[in-house]
Amino acid sequence: MDIKKEKIEDLIRCNLVIPENQRGYDWKEMHADDFWQDIFEIEEENNQQDFYLGSILLLNRNEGVYEVVDGQQRITTIYIFLIALRQFAKMYGFSRIDYGVTEYLNSKHYSFKPSPTIQKALSVIIDTKWDGEFNDVVKKQAGQKKATRICYQNRRIKPVYNFFRKELHQAVNTFQTENDQFGEEERLDQLENYLLSTLDKVEKILVTRIEIKEVEEAFMLFERLNARGASLSVADLLKNYLFSKEIPGLKEKWERISDDLQNAKGLSIVQMVRYFYMSRHGHITKTQLYRKLKKDCVQPNPRKFVDDLAEFSKFYKDISTIGHNDYAKTKLIINNFNIKLSESSDRHFHVFKSLSGLSRYKIRQTVPLLFAYLTKFQELNLDQDDQYKKVITIFFEYLERFHFINNFILSEPTNKVEKIYSNYAALFSKVNTKDQFDRTEYDLINELKRAPLADFEEKFTSLNYKSDNKIIKEIFCRIKMVNPLNGECLPKASAMVFALDPSLKQDTWNTEHWLAQSSDQELLAKLDNKEDVHNIGNLLLISSSLNSHIQNMAPTDKVDYINTNEKAALLVDQSLMDFINENKEFHDNWYSDEINKRAEKLAKECYNIFWRYNYPTRGSKNIQLEEVRSLPVSDNLQRKVSEVLPG
Repeated sequence: MDIKKEKIEDLIRCNLVIPENQRGYDWKEMHADDFWQDIFEIEEENNQQDFYLGSILLLNRNEGVYEVVDGQQRITTIYIFLIALRQFAKMYGFSRIDYGVTEYLNSKHYSFKPSPTIQKALSVIIDTKWDGEFNDVVKKQAGQKKATRICYQNRRIKPVYNFFRKELHQAVNTFQTENDQFGEEERLDQLENYLLSTLDKVEKILVTRIEIKEVEEAFMLFERLNARGASLSVADLLKNYLFSKEIPGLKEKWERISDDLQNAKGLSIVQMVRYFYMSRHGHITKTQLYRKLKKDCVQPNPRKFVDDLAEFSKFYKDISTIGHNDYAKTKLIINNFNIKLSESSDRHFHVFKSLSGLSRYKIRQTVPLLFAYLTKFQELNLDQDDQYKKVITIFFEYLERFHFINNFILSEPTNKVEKIYSNYAALFSKVNTKDQFDRTEYDLINELKRAPLADFEEKFTSLNYKSDNKIIKEIFCRIKMVNPLNGECLPKASAMVFALDPSLKQDTWNTEHWLAQSSDQELLAKLDNKEDVHNIGNLLLISSSLNSHIQNMAPTDKVDYINTNEKAALLVDQSLMDFINENKEFHDNWYSDEINKRAEKLAKECYNIFWRYNYPTRGSKNIQLEEVRSLPVSDNLQRKVSEVLPG
């Protein structure tokens, strides 16, 4: 194996062959755009950095011919670019460029044999006599019975050629405009020198040439370079690109970002980078991410990008790892934005409840939106306006409640809402006034549609202790954090008791069957369906101490014990007493009808009270958002808001 660094001008002065067993040339315009941006991006004067194109793996056949095992897409693209540059030179009569490019394309001493999938089409346009037109039929040669059709091959290379031609044309127009003070002849001389410098940039591209003499070794190395599961990730590409910029302290900053996310289980640096992009520029797919990230975020200011990414990465990690007792972390997240929440202890707890809920529901699609929202909230100094003192807590609560209904209970797909959130994140990042902030928030709220009550109720009432115990316990704990009279979160001191760790098998609360699953068989036999004993309508959250005394009693015996035992009275919370009093007529016949009725009642209360939508209330010149209470269907909700907000 022979490894060395060399320039493209040296590499293409070899006899290069693309083996037939390789995939065809398949670079598209977006890949050509990456190539162009990498080489011709605007940098500080006299600070041009060499562009490194990666490794090229060659198999030496000992006949002066090198098979390109890895690198055919890049090499072929360079040839297509040289053809586009040559055609420009011919149009202006720039002989020095024409000669220099022709030396590479039509040399008698070395050649390039491309993939068979484009071989005939490339042989046409590489010819010095090519007129610049892509004809789908090649003229018959001597001895041929019919002409050769190459329309499919043309479709593979024409978009890339047209892209380079368009970019060269734009570059020439810009150059001409910036040098209009010169006469025509002098301007043409300057233009030729400019295009010569363009050729020089391509010639000076650096590659690592890896030369192998054995086929087995070549394929083994190719597999190591490309496979090992996958090609370079967006994070790897981004890291390599940033290191080419010689940013001070980059190594330490990148390692800190990478290590922090690796230490937090389940967090992906690629997803973090994707969310970073979306917090500023809207939705992006993973396939488009690197190209758009580099163009929109990195190239304008690489150093600032690294600092911004480090800041976002910390936010992404903190907000994605909020656990059952991370109230302090939630407070730190808000404080990092220099936002002061009035009545801070309770307000910070309300934010914690919402963010921990999203974490429990495994919802991370909100990350770009929340970052953009908080950033703009701080930039506009909204925490200093009394009209906005409840806005953050209500907005975060709104998102948590939306996802409880649509995802935690109903398991709706999140791909659609991800697009909504990321695009609204970009909108928030661009607002400049309170009115614009309010309108963007309202439009977002108006676009998010929670599932209909009927769908929610159907799924909720089917929850079963045997298969859904963790979900049911989560529901009951978080119900107890909310005031049943107005749907608002209780103060921290009252609600924190129910912020339980879902990973623990035992804690201070039990999900208990009111009609015990080990009750007398005569009682259980009266159920219409024996599985009703495990239905959510037959379940309550009871302190483990109290449950140890009453768990196997009949419902009427449980009521008597709670009402007459002094120690039991100390262990009963208000919601349990409310349940006992509301159903005092049915405890002696607590069977399927009552269980199912309670399940339906719980479903409606969760939808309309405990997880209802609370809209921010504030005044501004253009918009007022009013609280909407207990509206069971989203269409009614939207109609009510439309009445408040005309248009």
